[in-house]
Amino acid sequence: MENASPDKNALKRSRVTALVFAALTILSLLLLVYALIQKAESERLMSKVLECEASYKEAQGKLEQERIRAEENLVRAQRAQEEAIKAEQQARQNKK
Repeated sequence: MENASPDKNALKRSRVTALVFAALTILSLLLLVYALIQKAESERLMSKVLECEASYKEAQGKLEQERIRAEENLVRAQRAQEEAIKAEQQARQNKK
């Protein structure tokens, strides 16, 4: 075997090279499949993010409406309190 002919050595190197390229091809195909799976997952998550963003904006709008309504109710309550105080003062003055 030490005195193998040059053709046998070349054949052996060719086989090793072919095995290396085959292994690299298999590895690249596996990585391609993994990349496609990750891409699908990222697209699924992106659509979920967009749904959440839409829900957030909707909730933010409702919150703003409720804040405005609460401010209006506060103003009405303050006016009603002022009117009640005035009415109480007038009632006290009328008793005197």
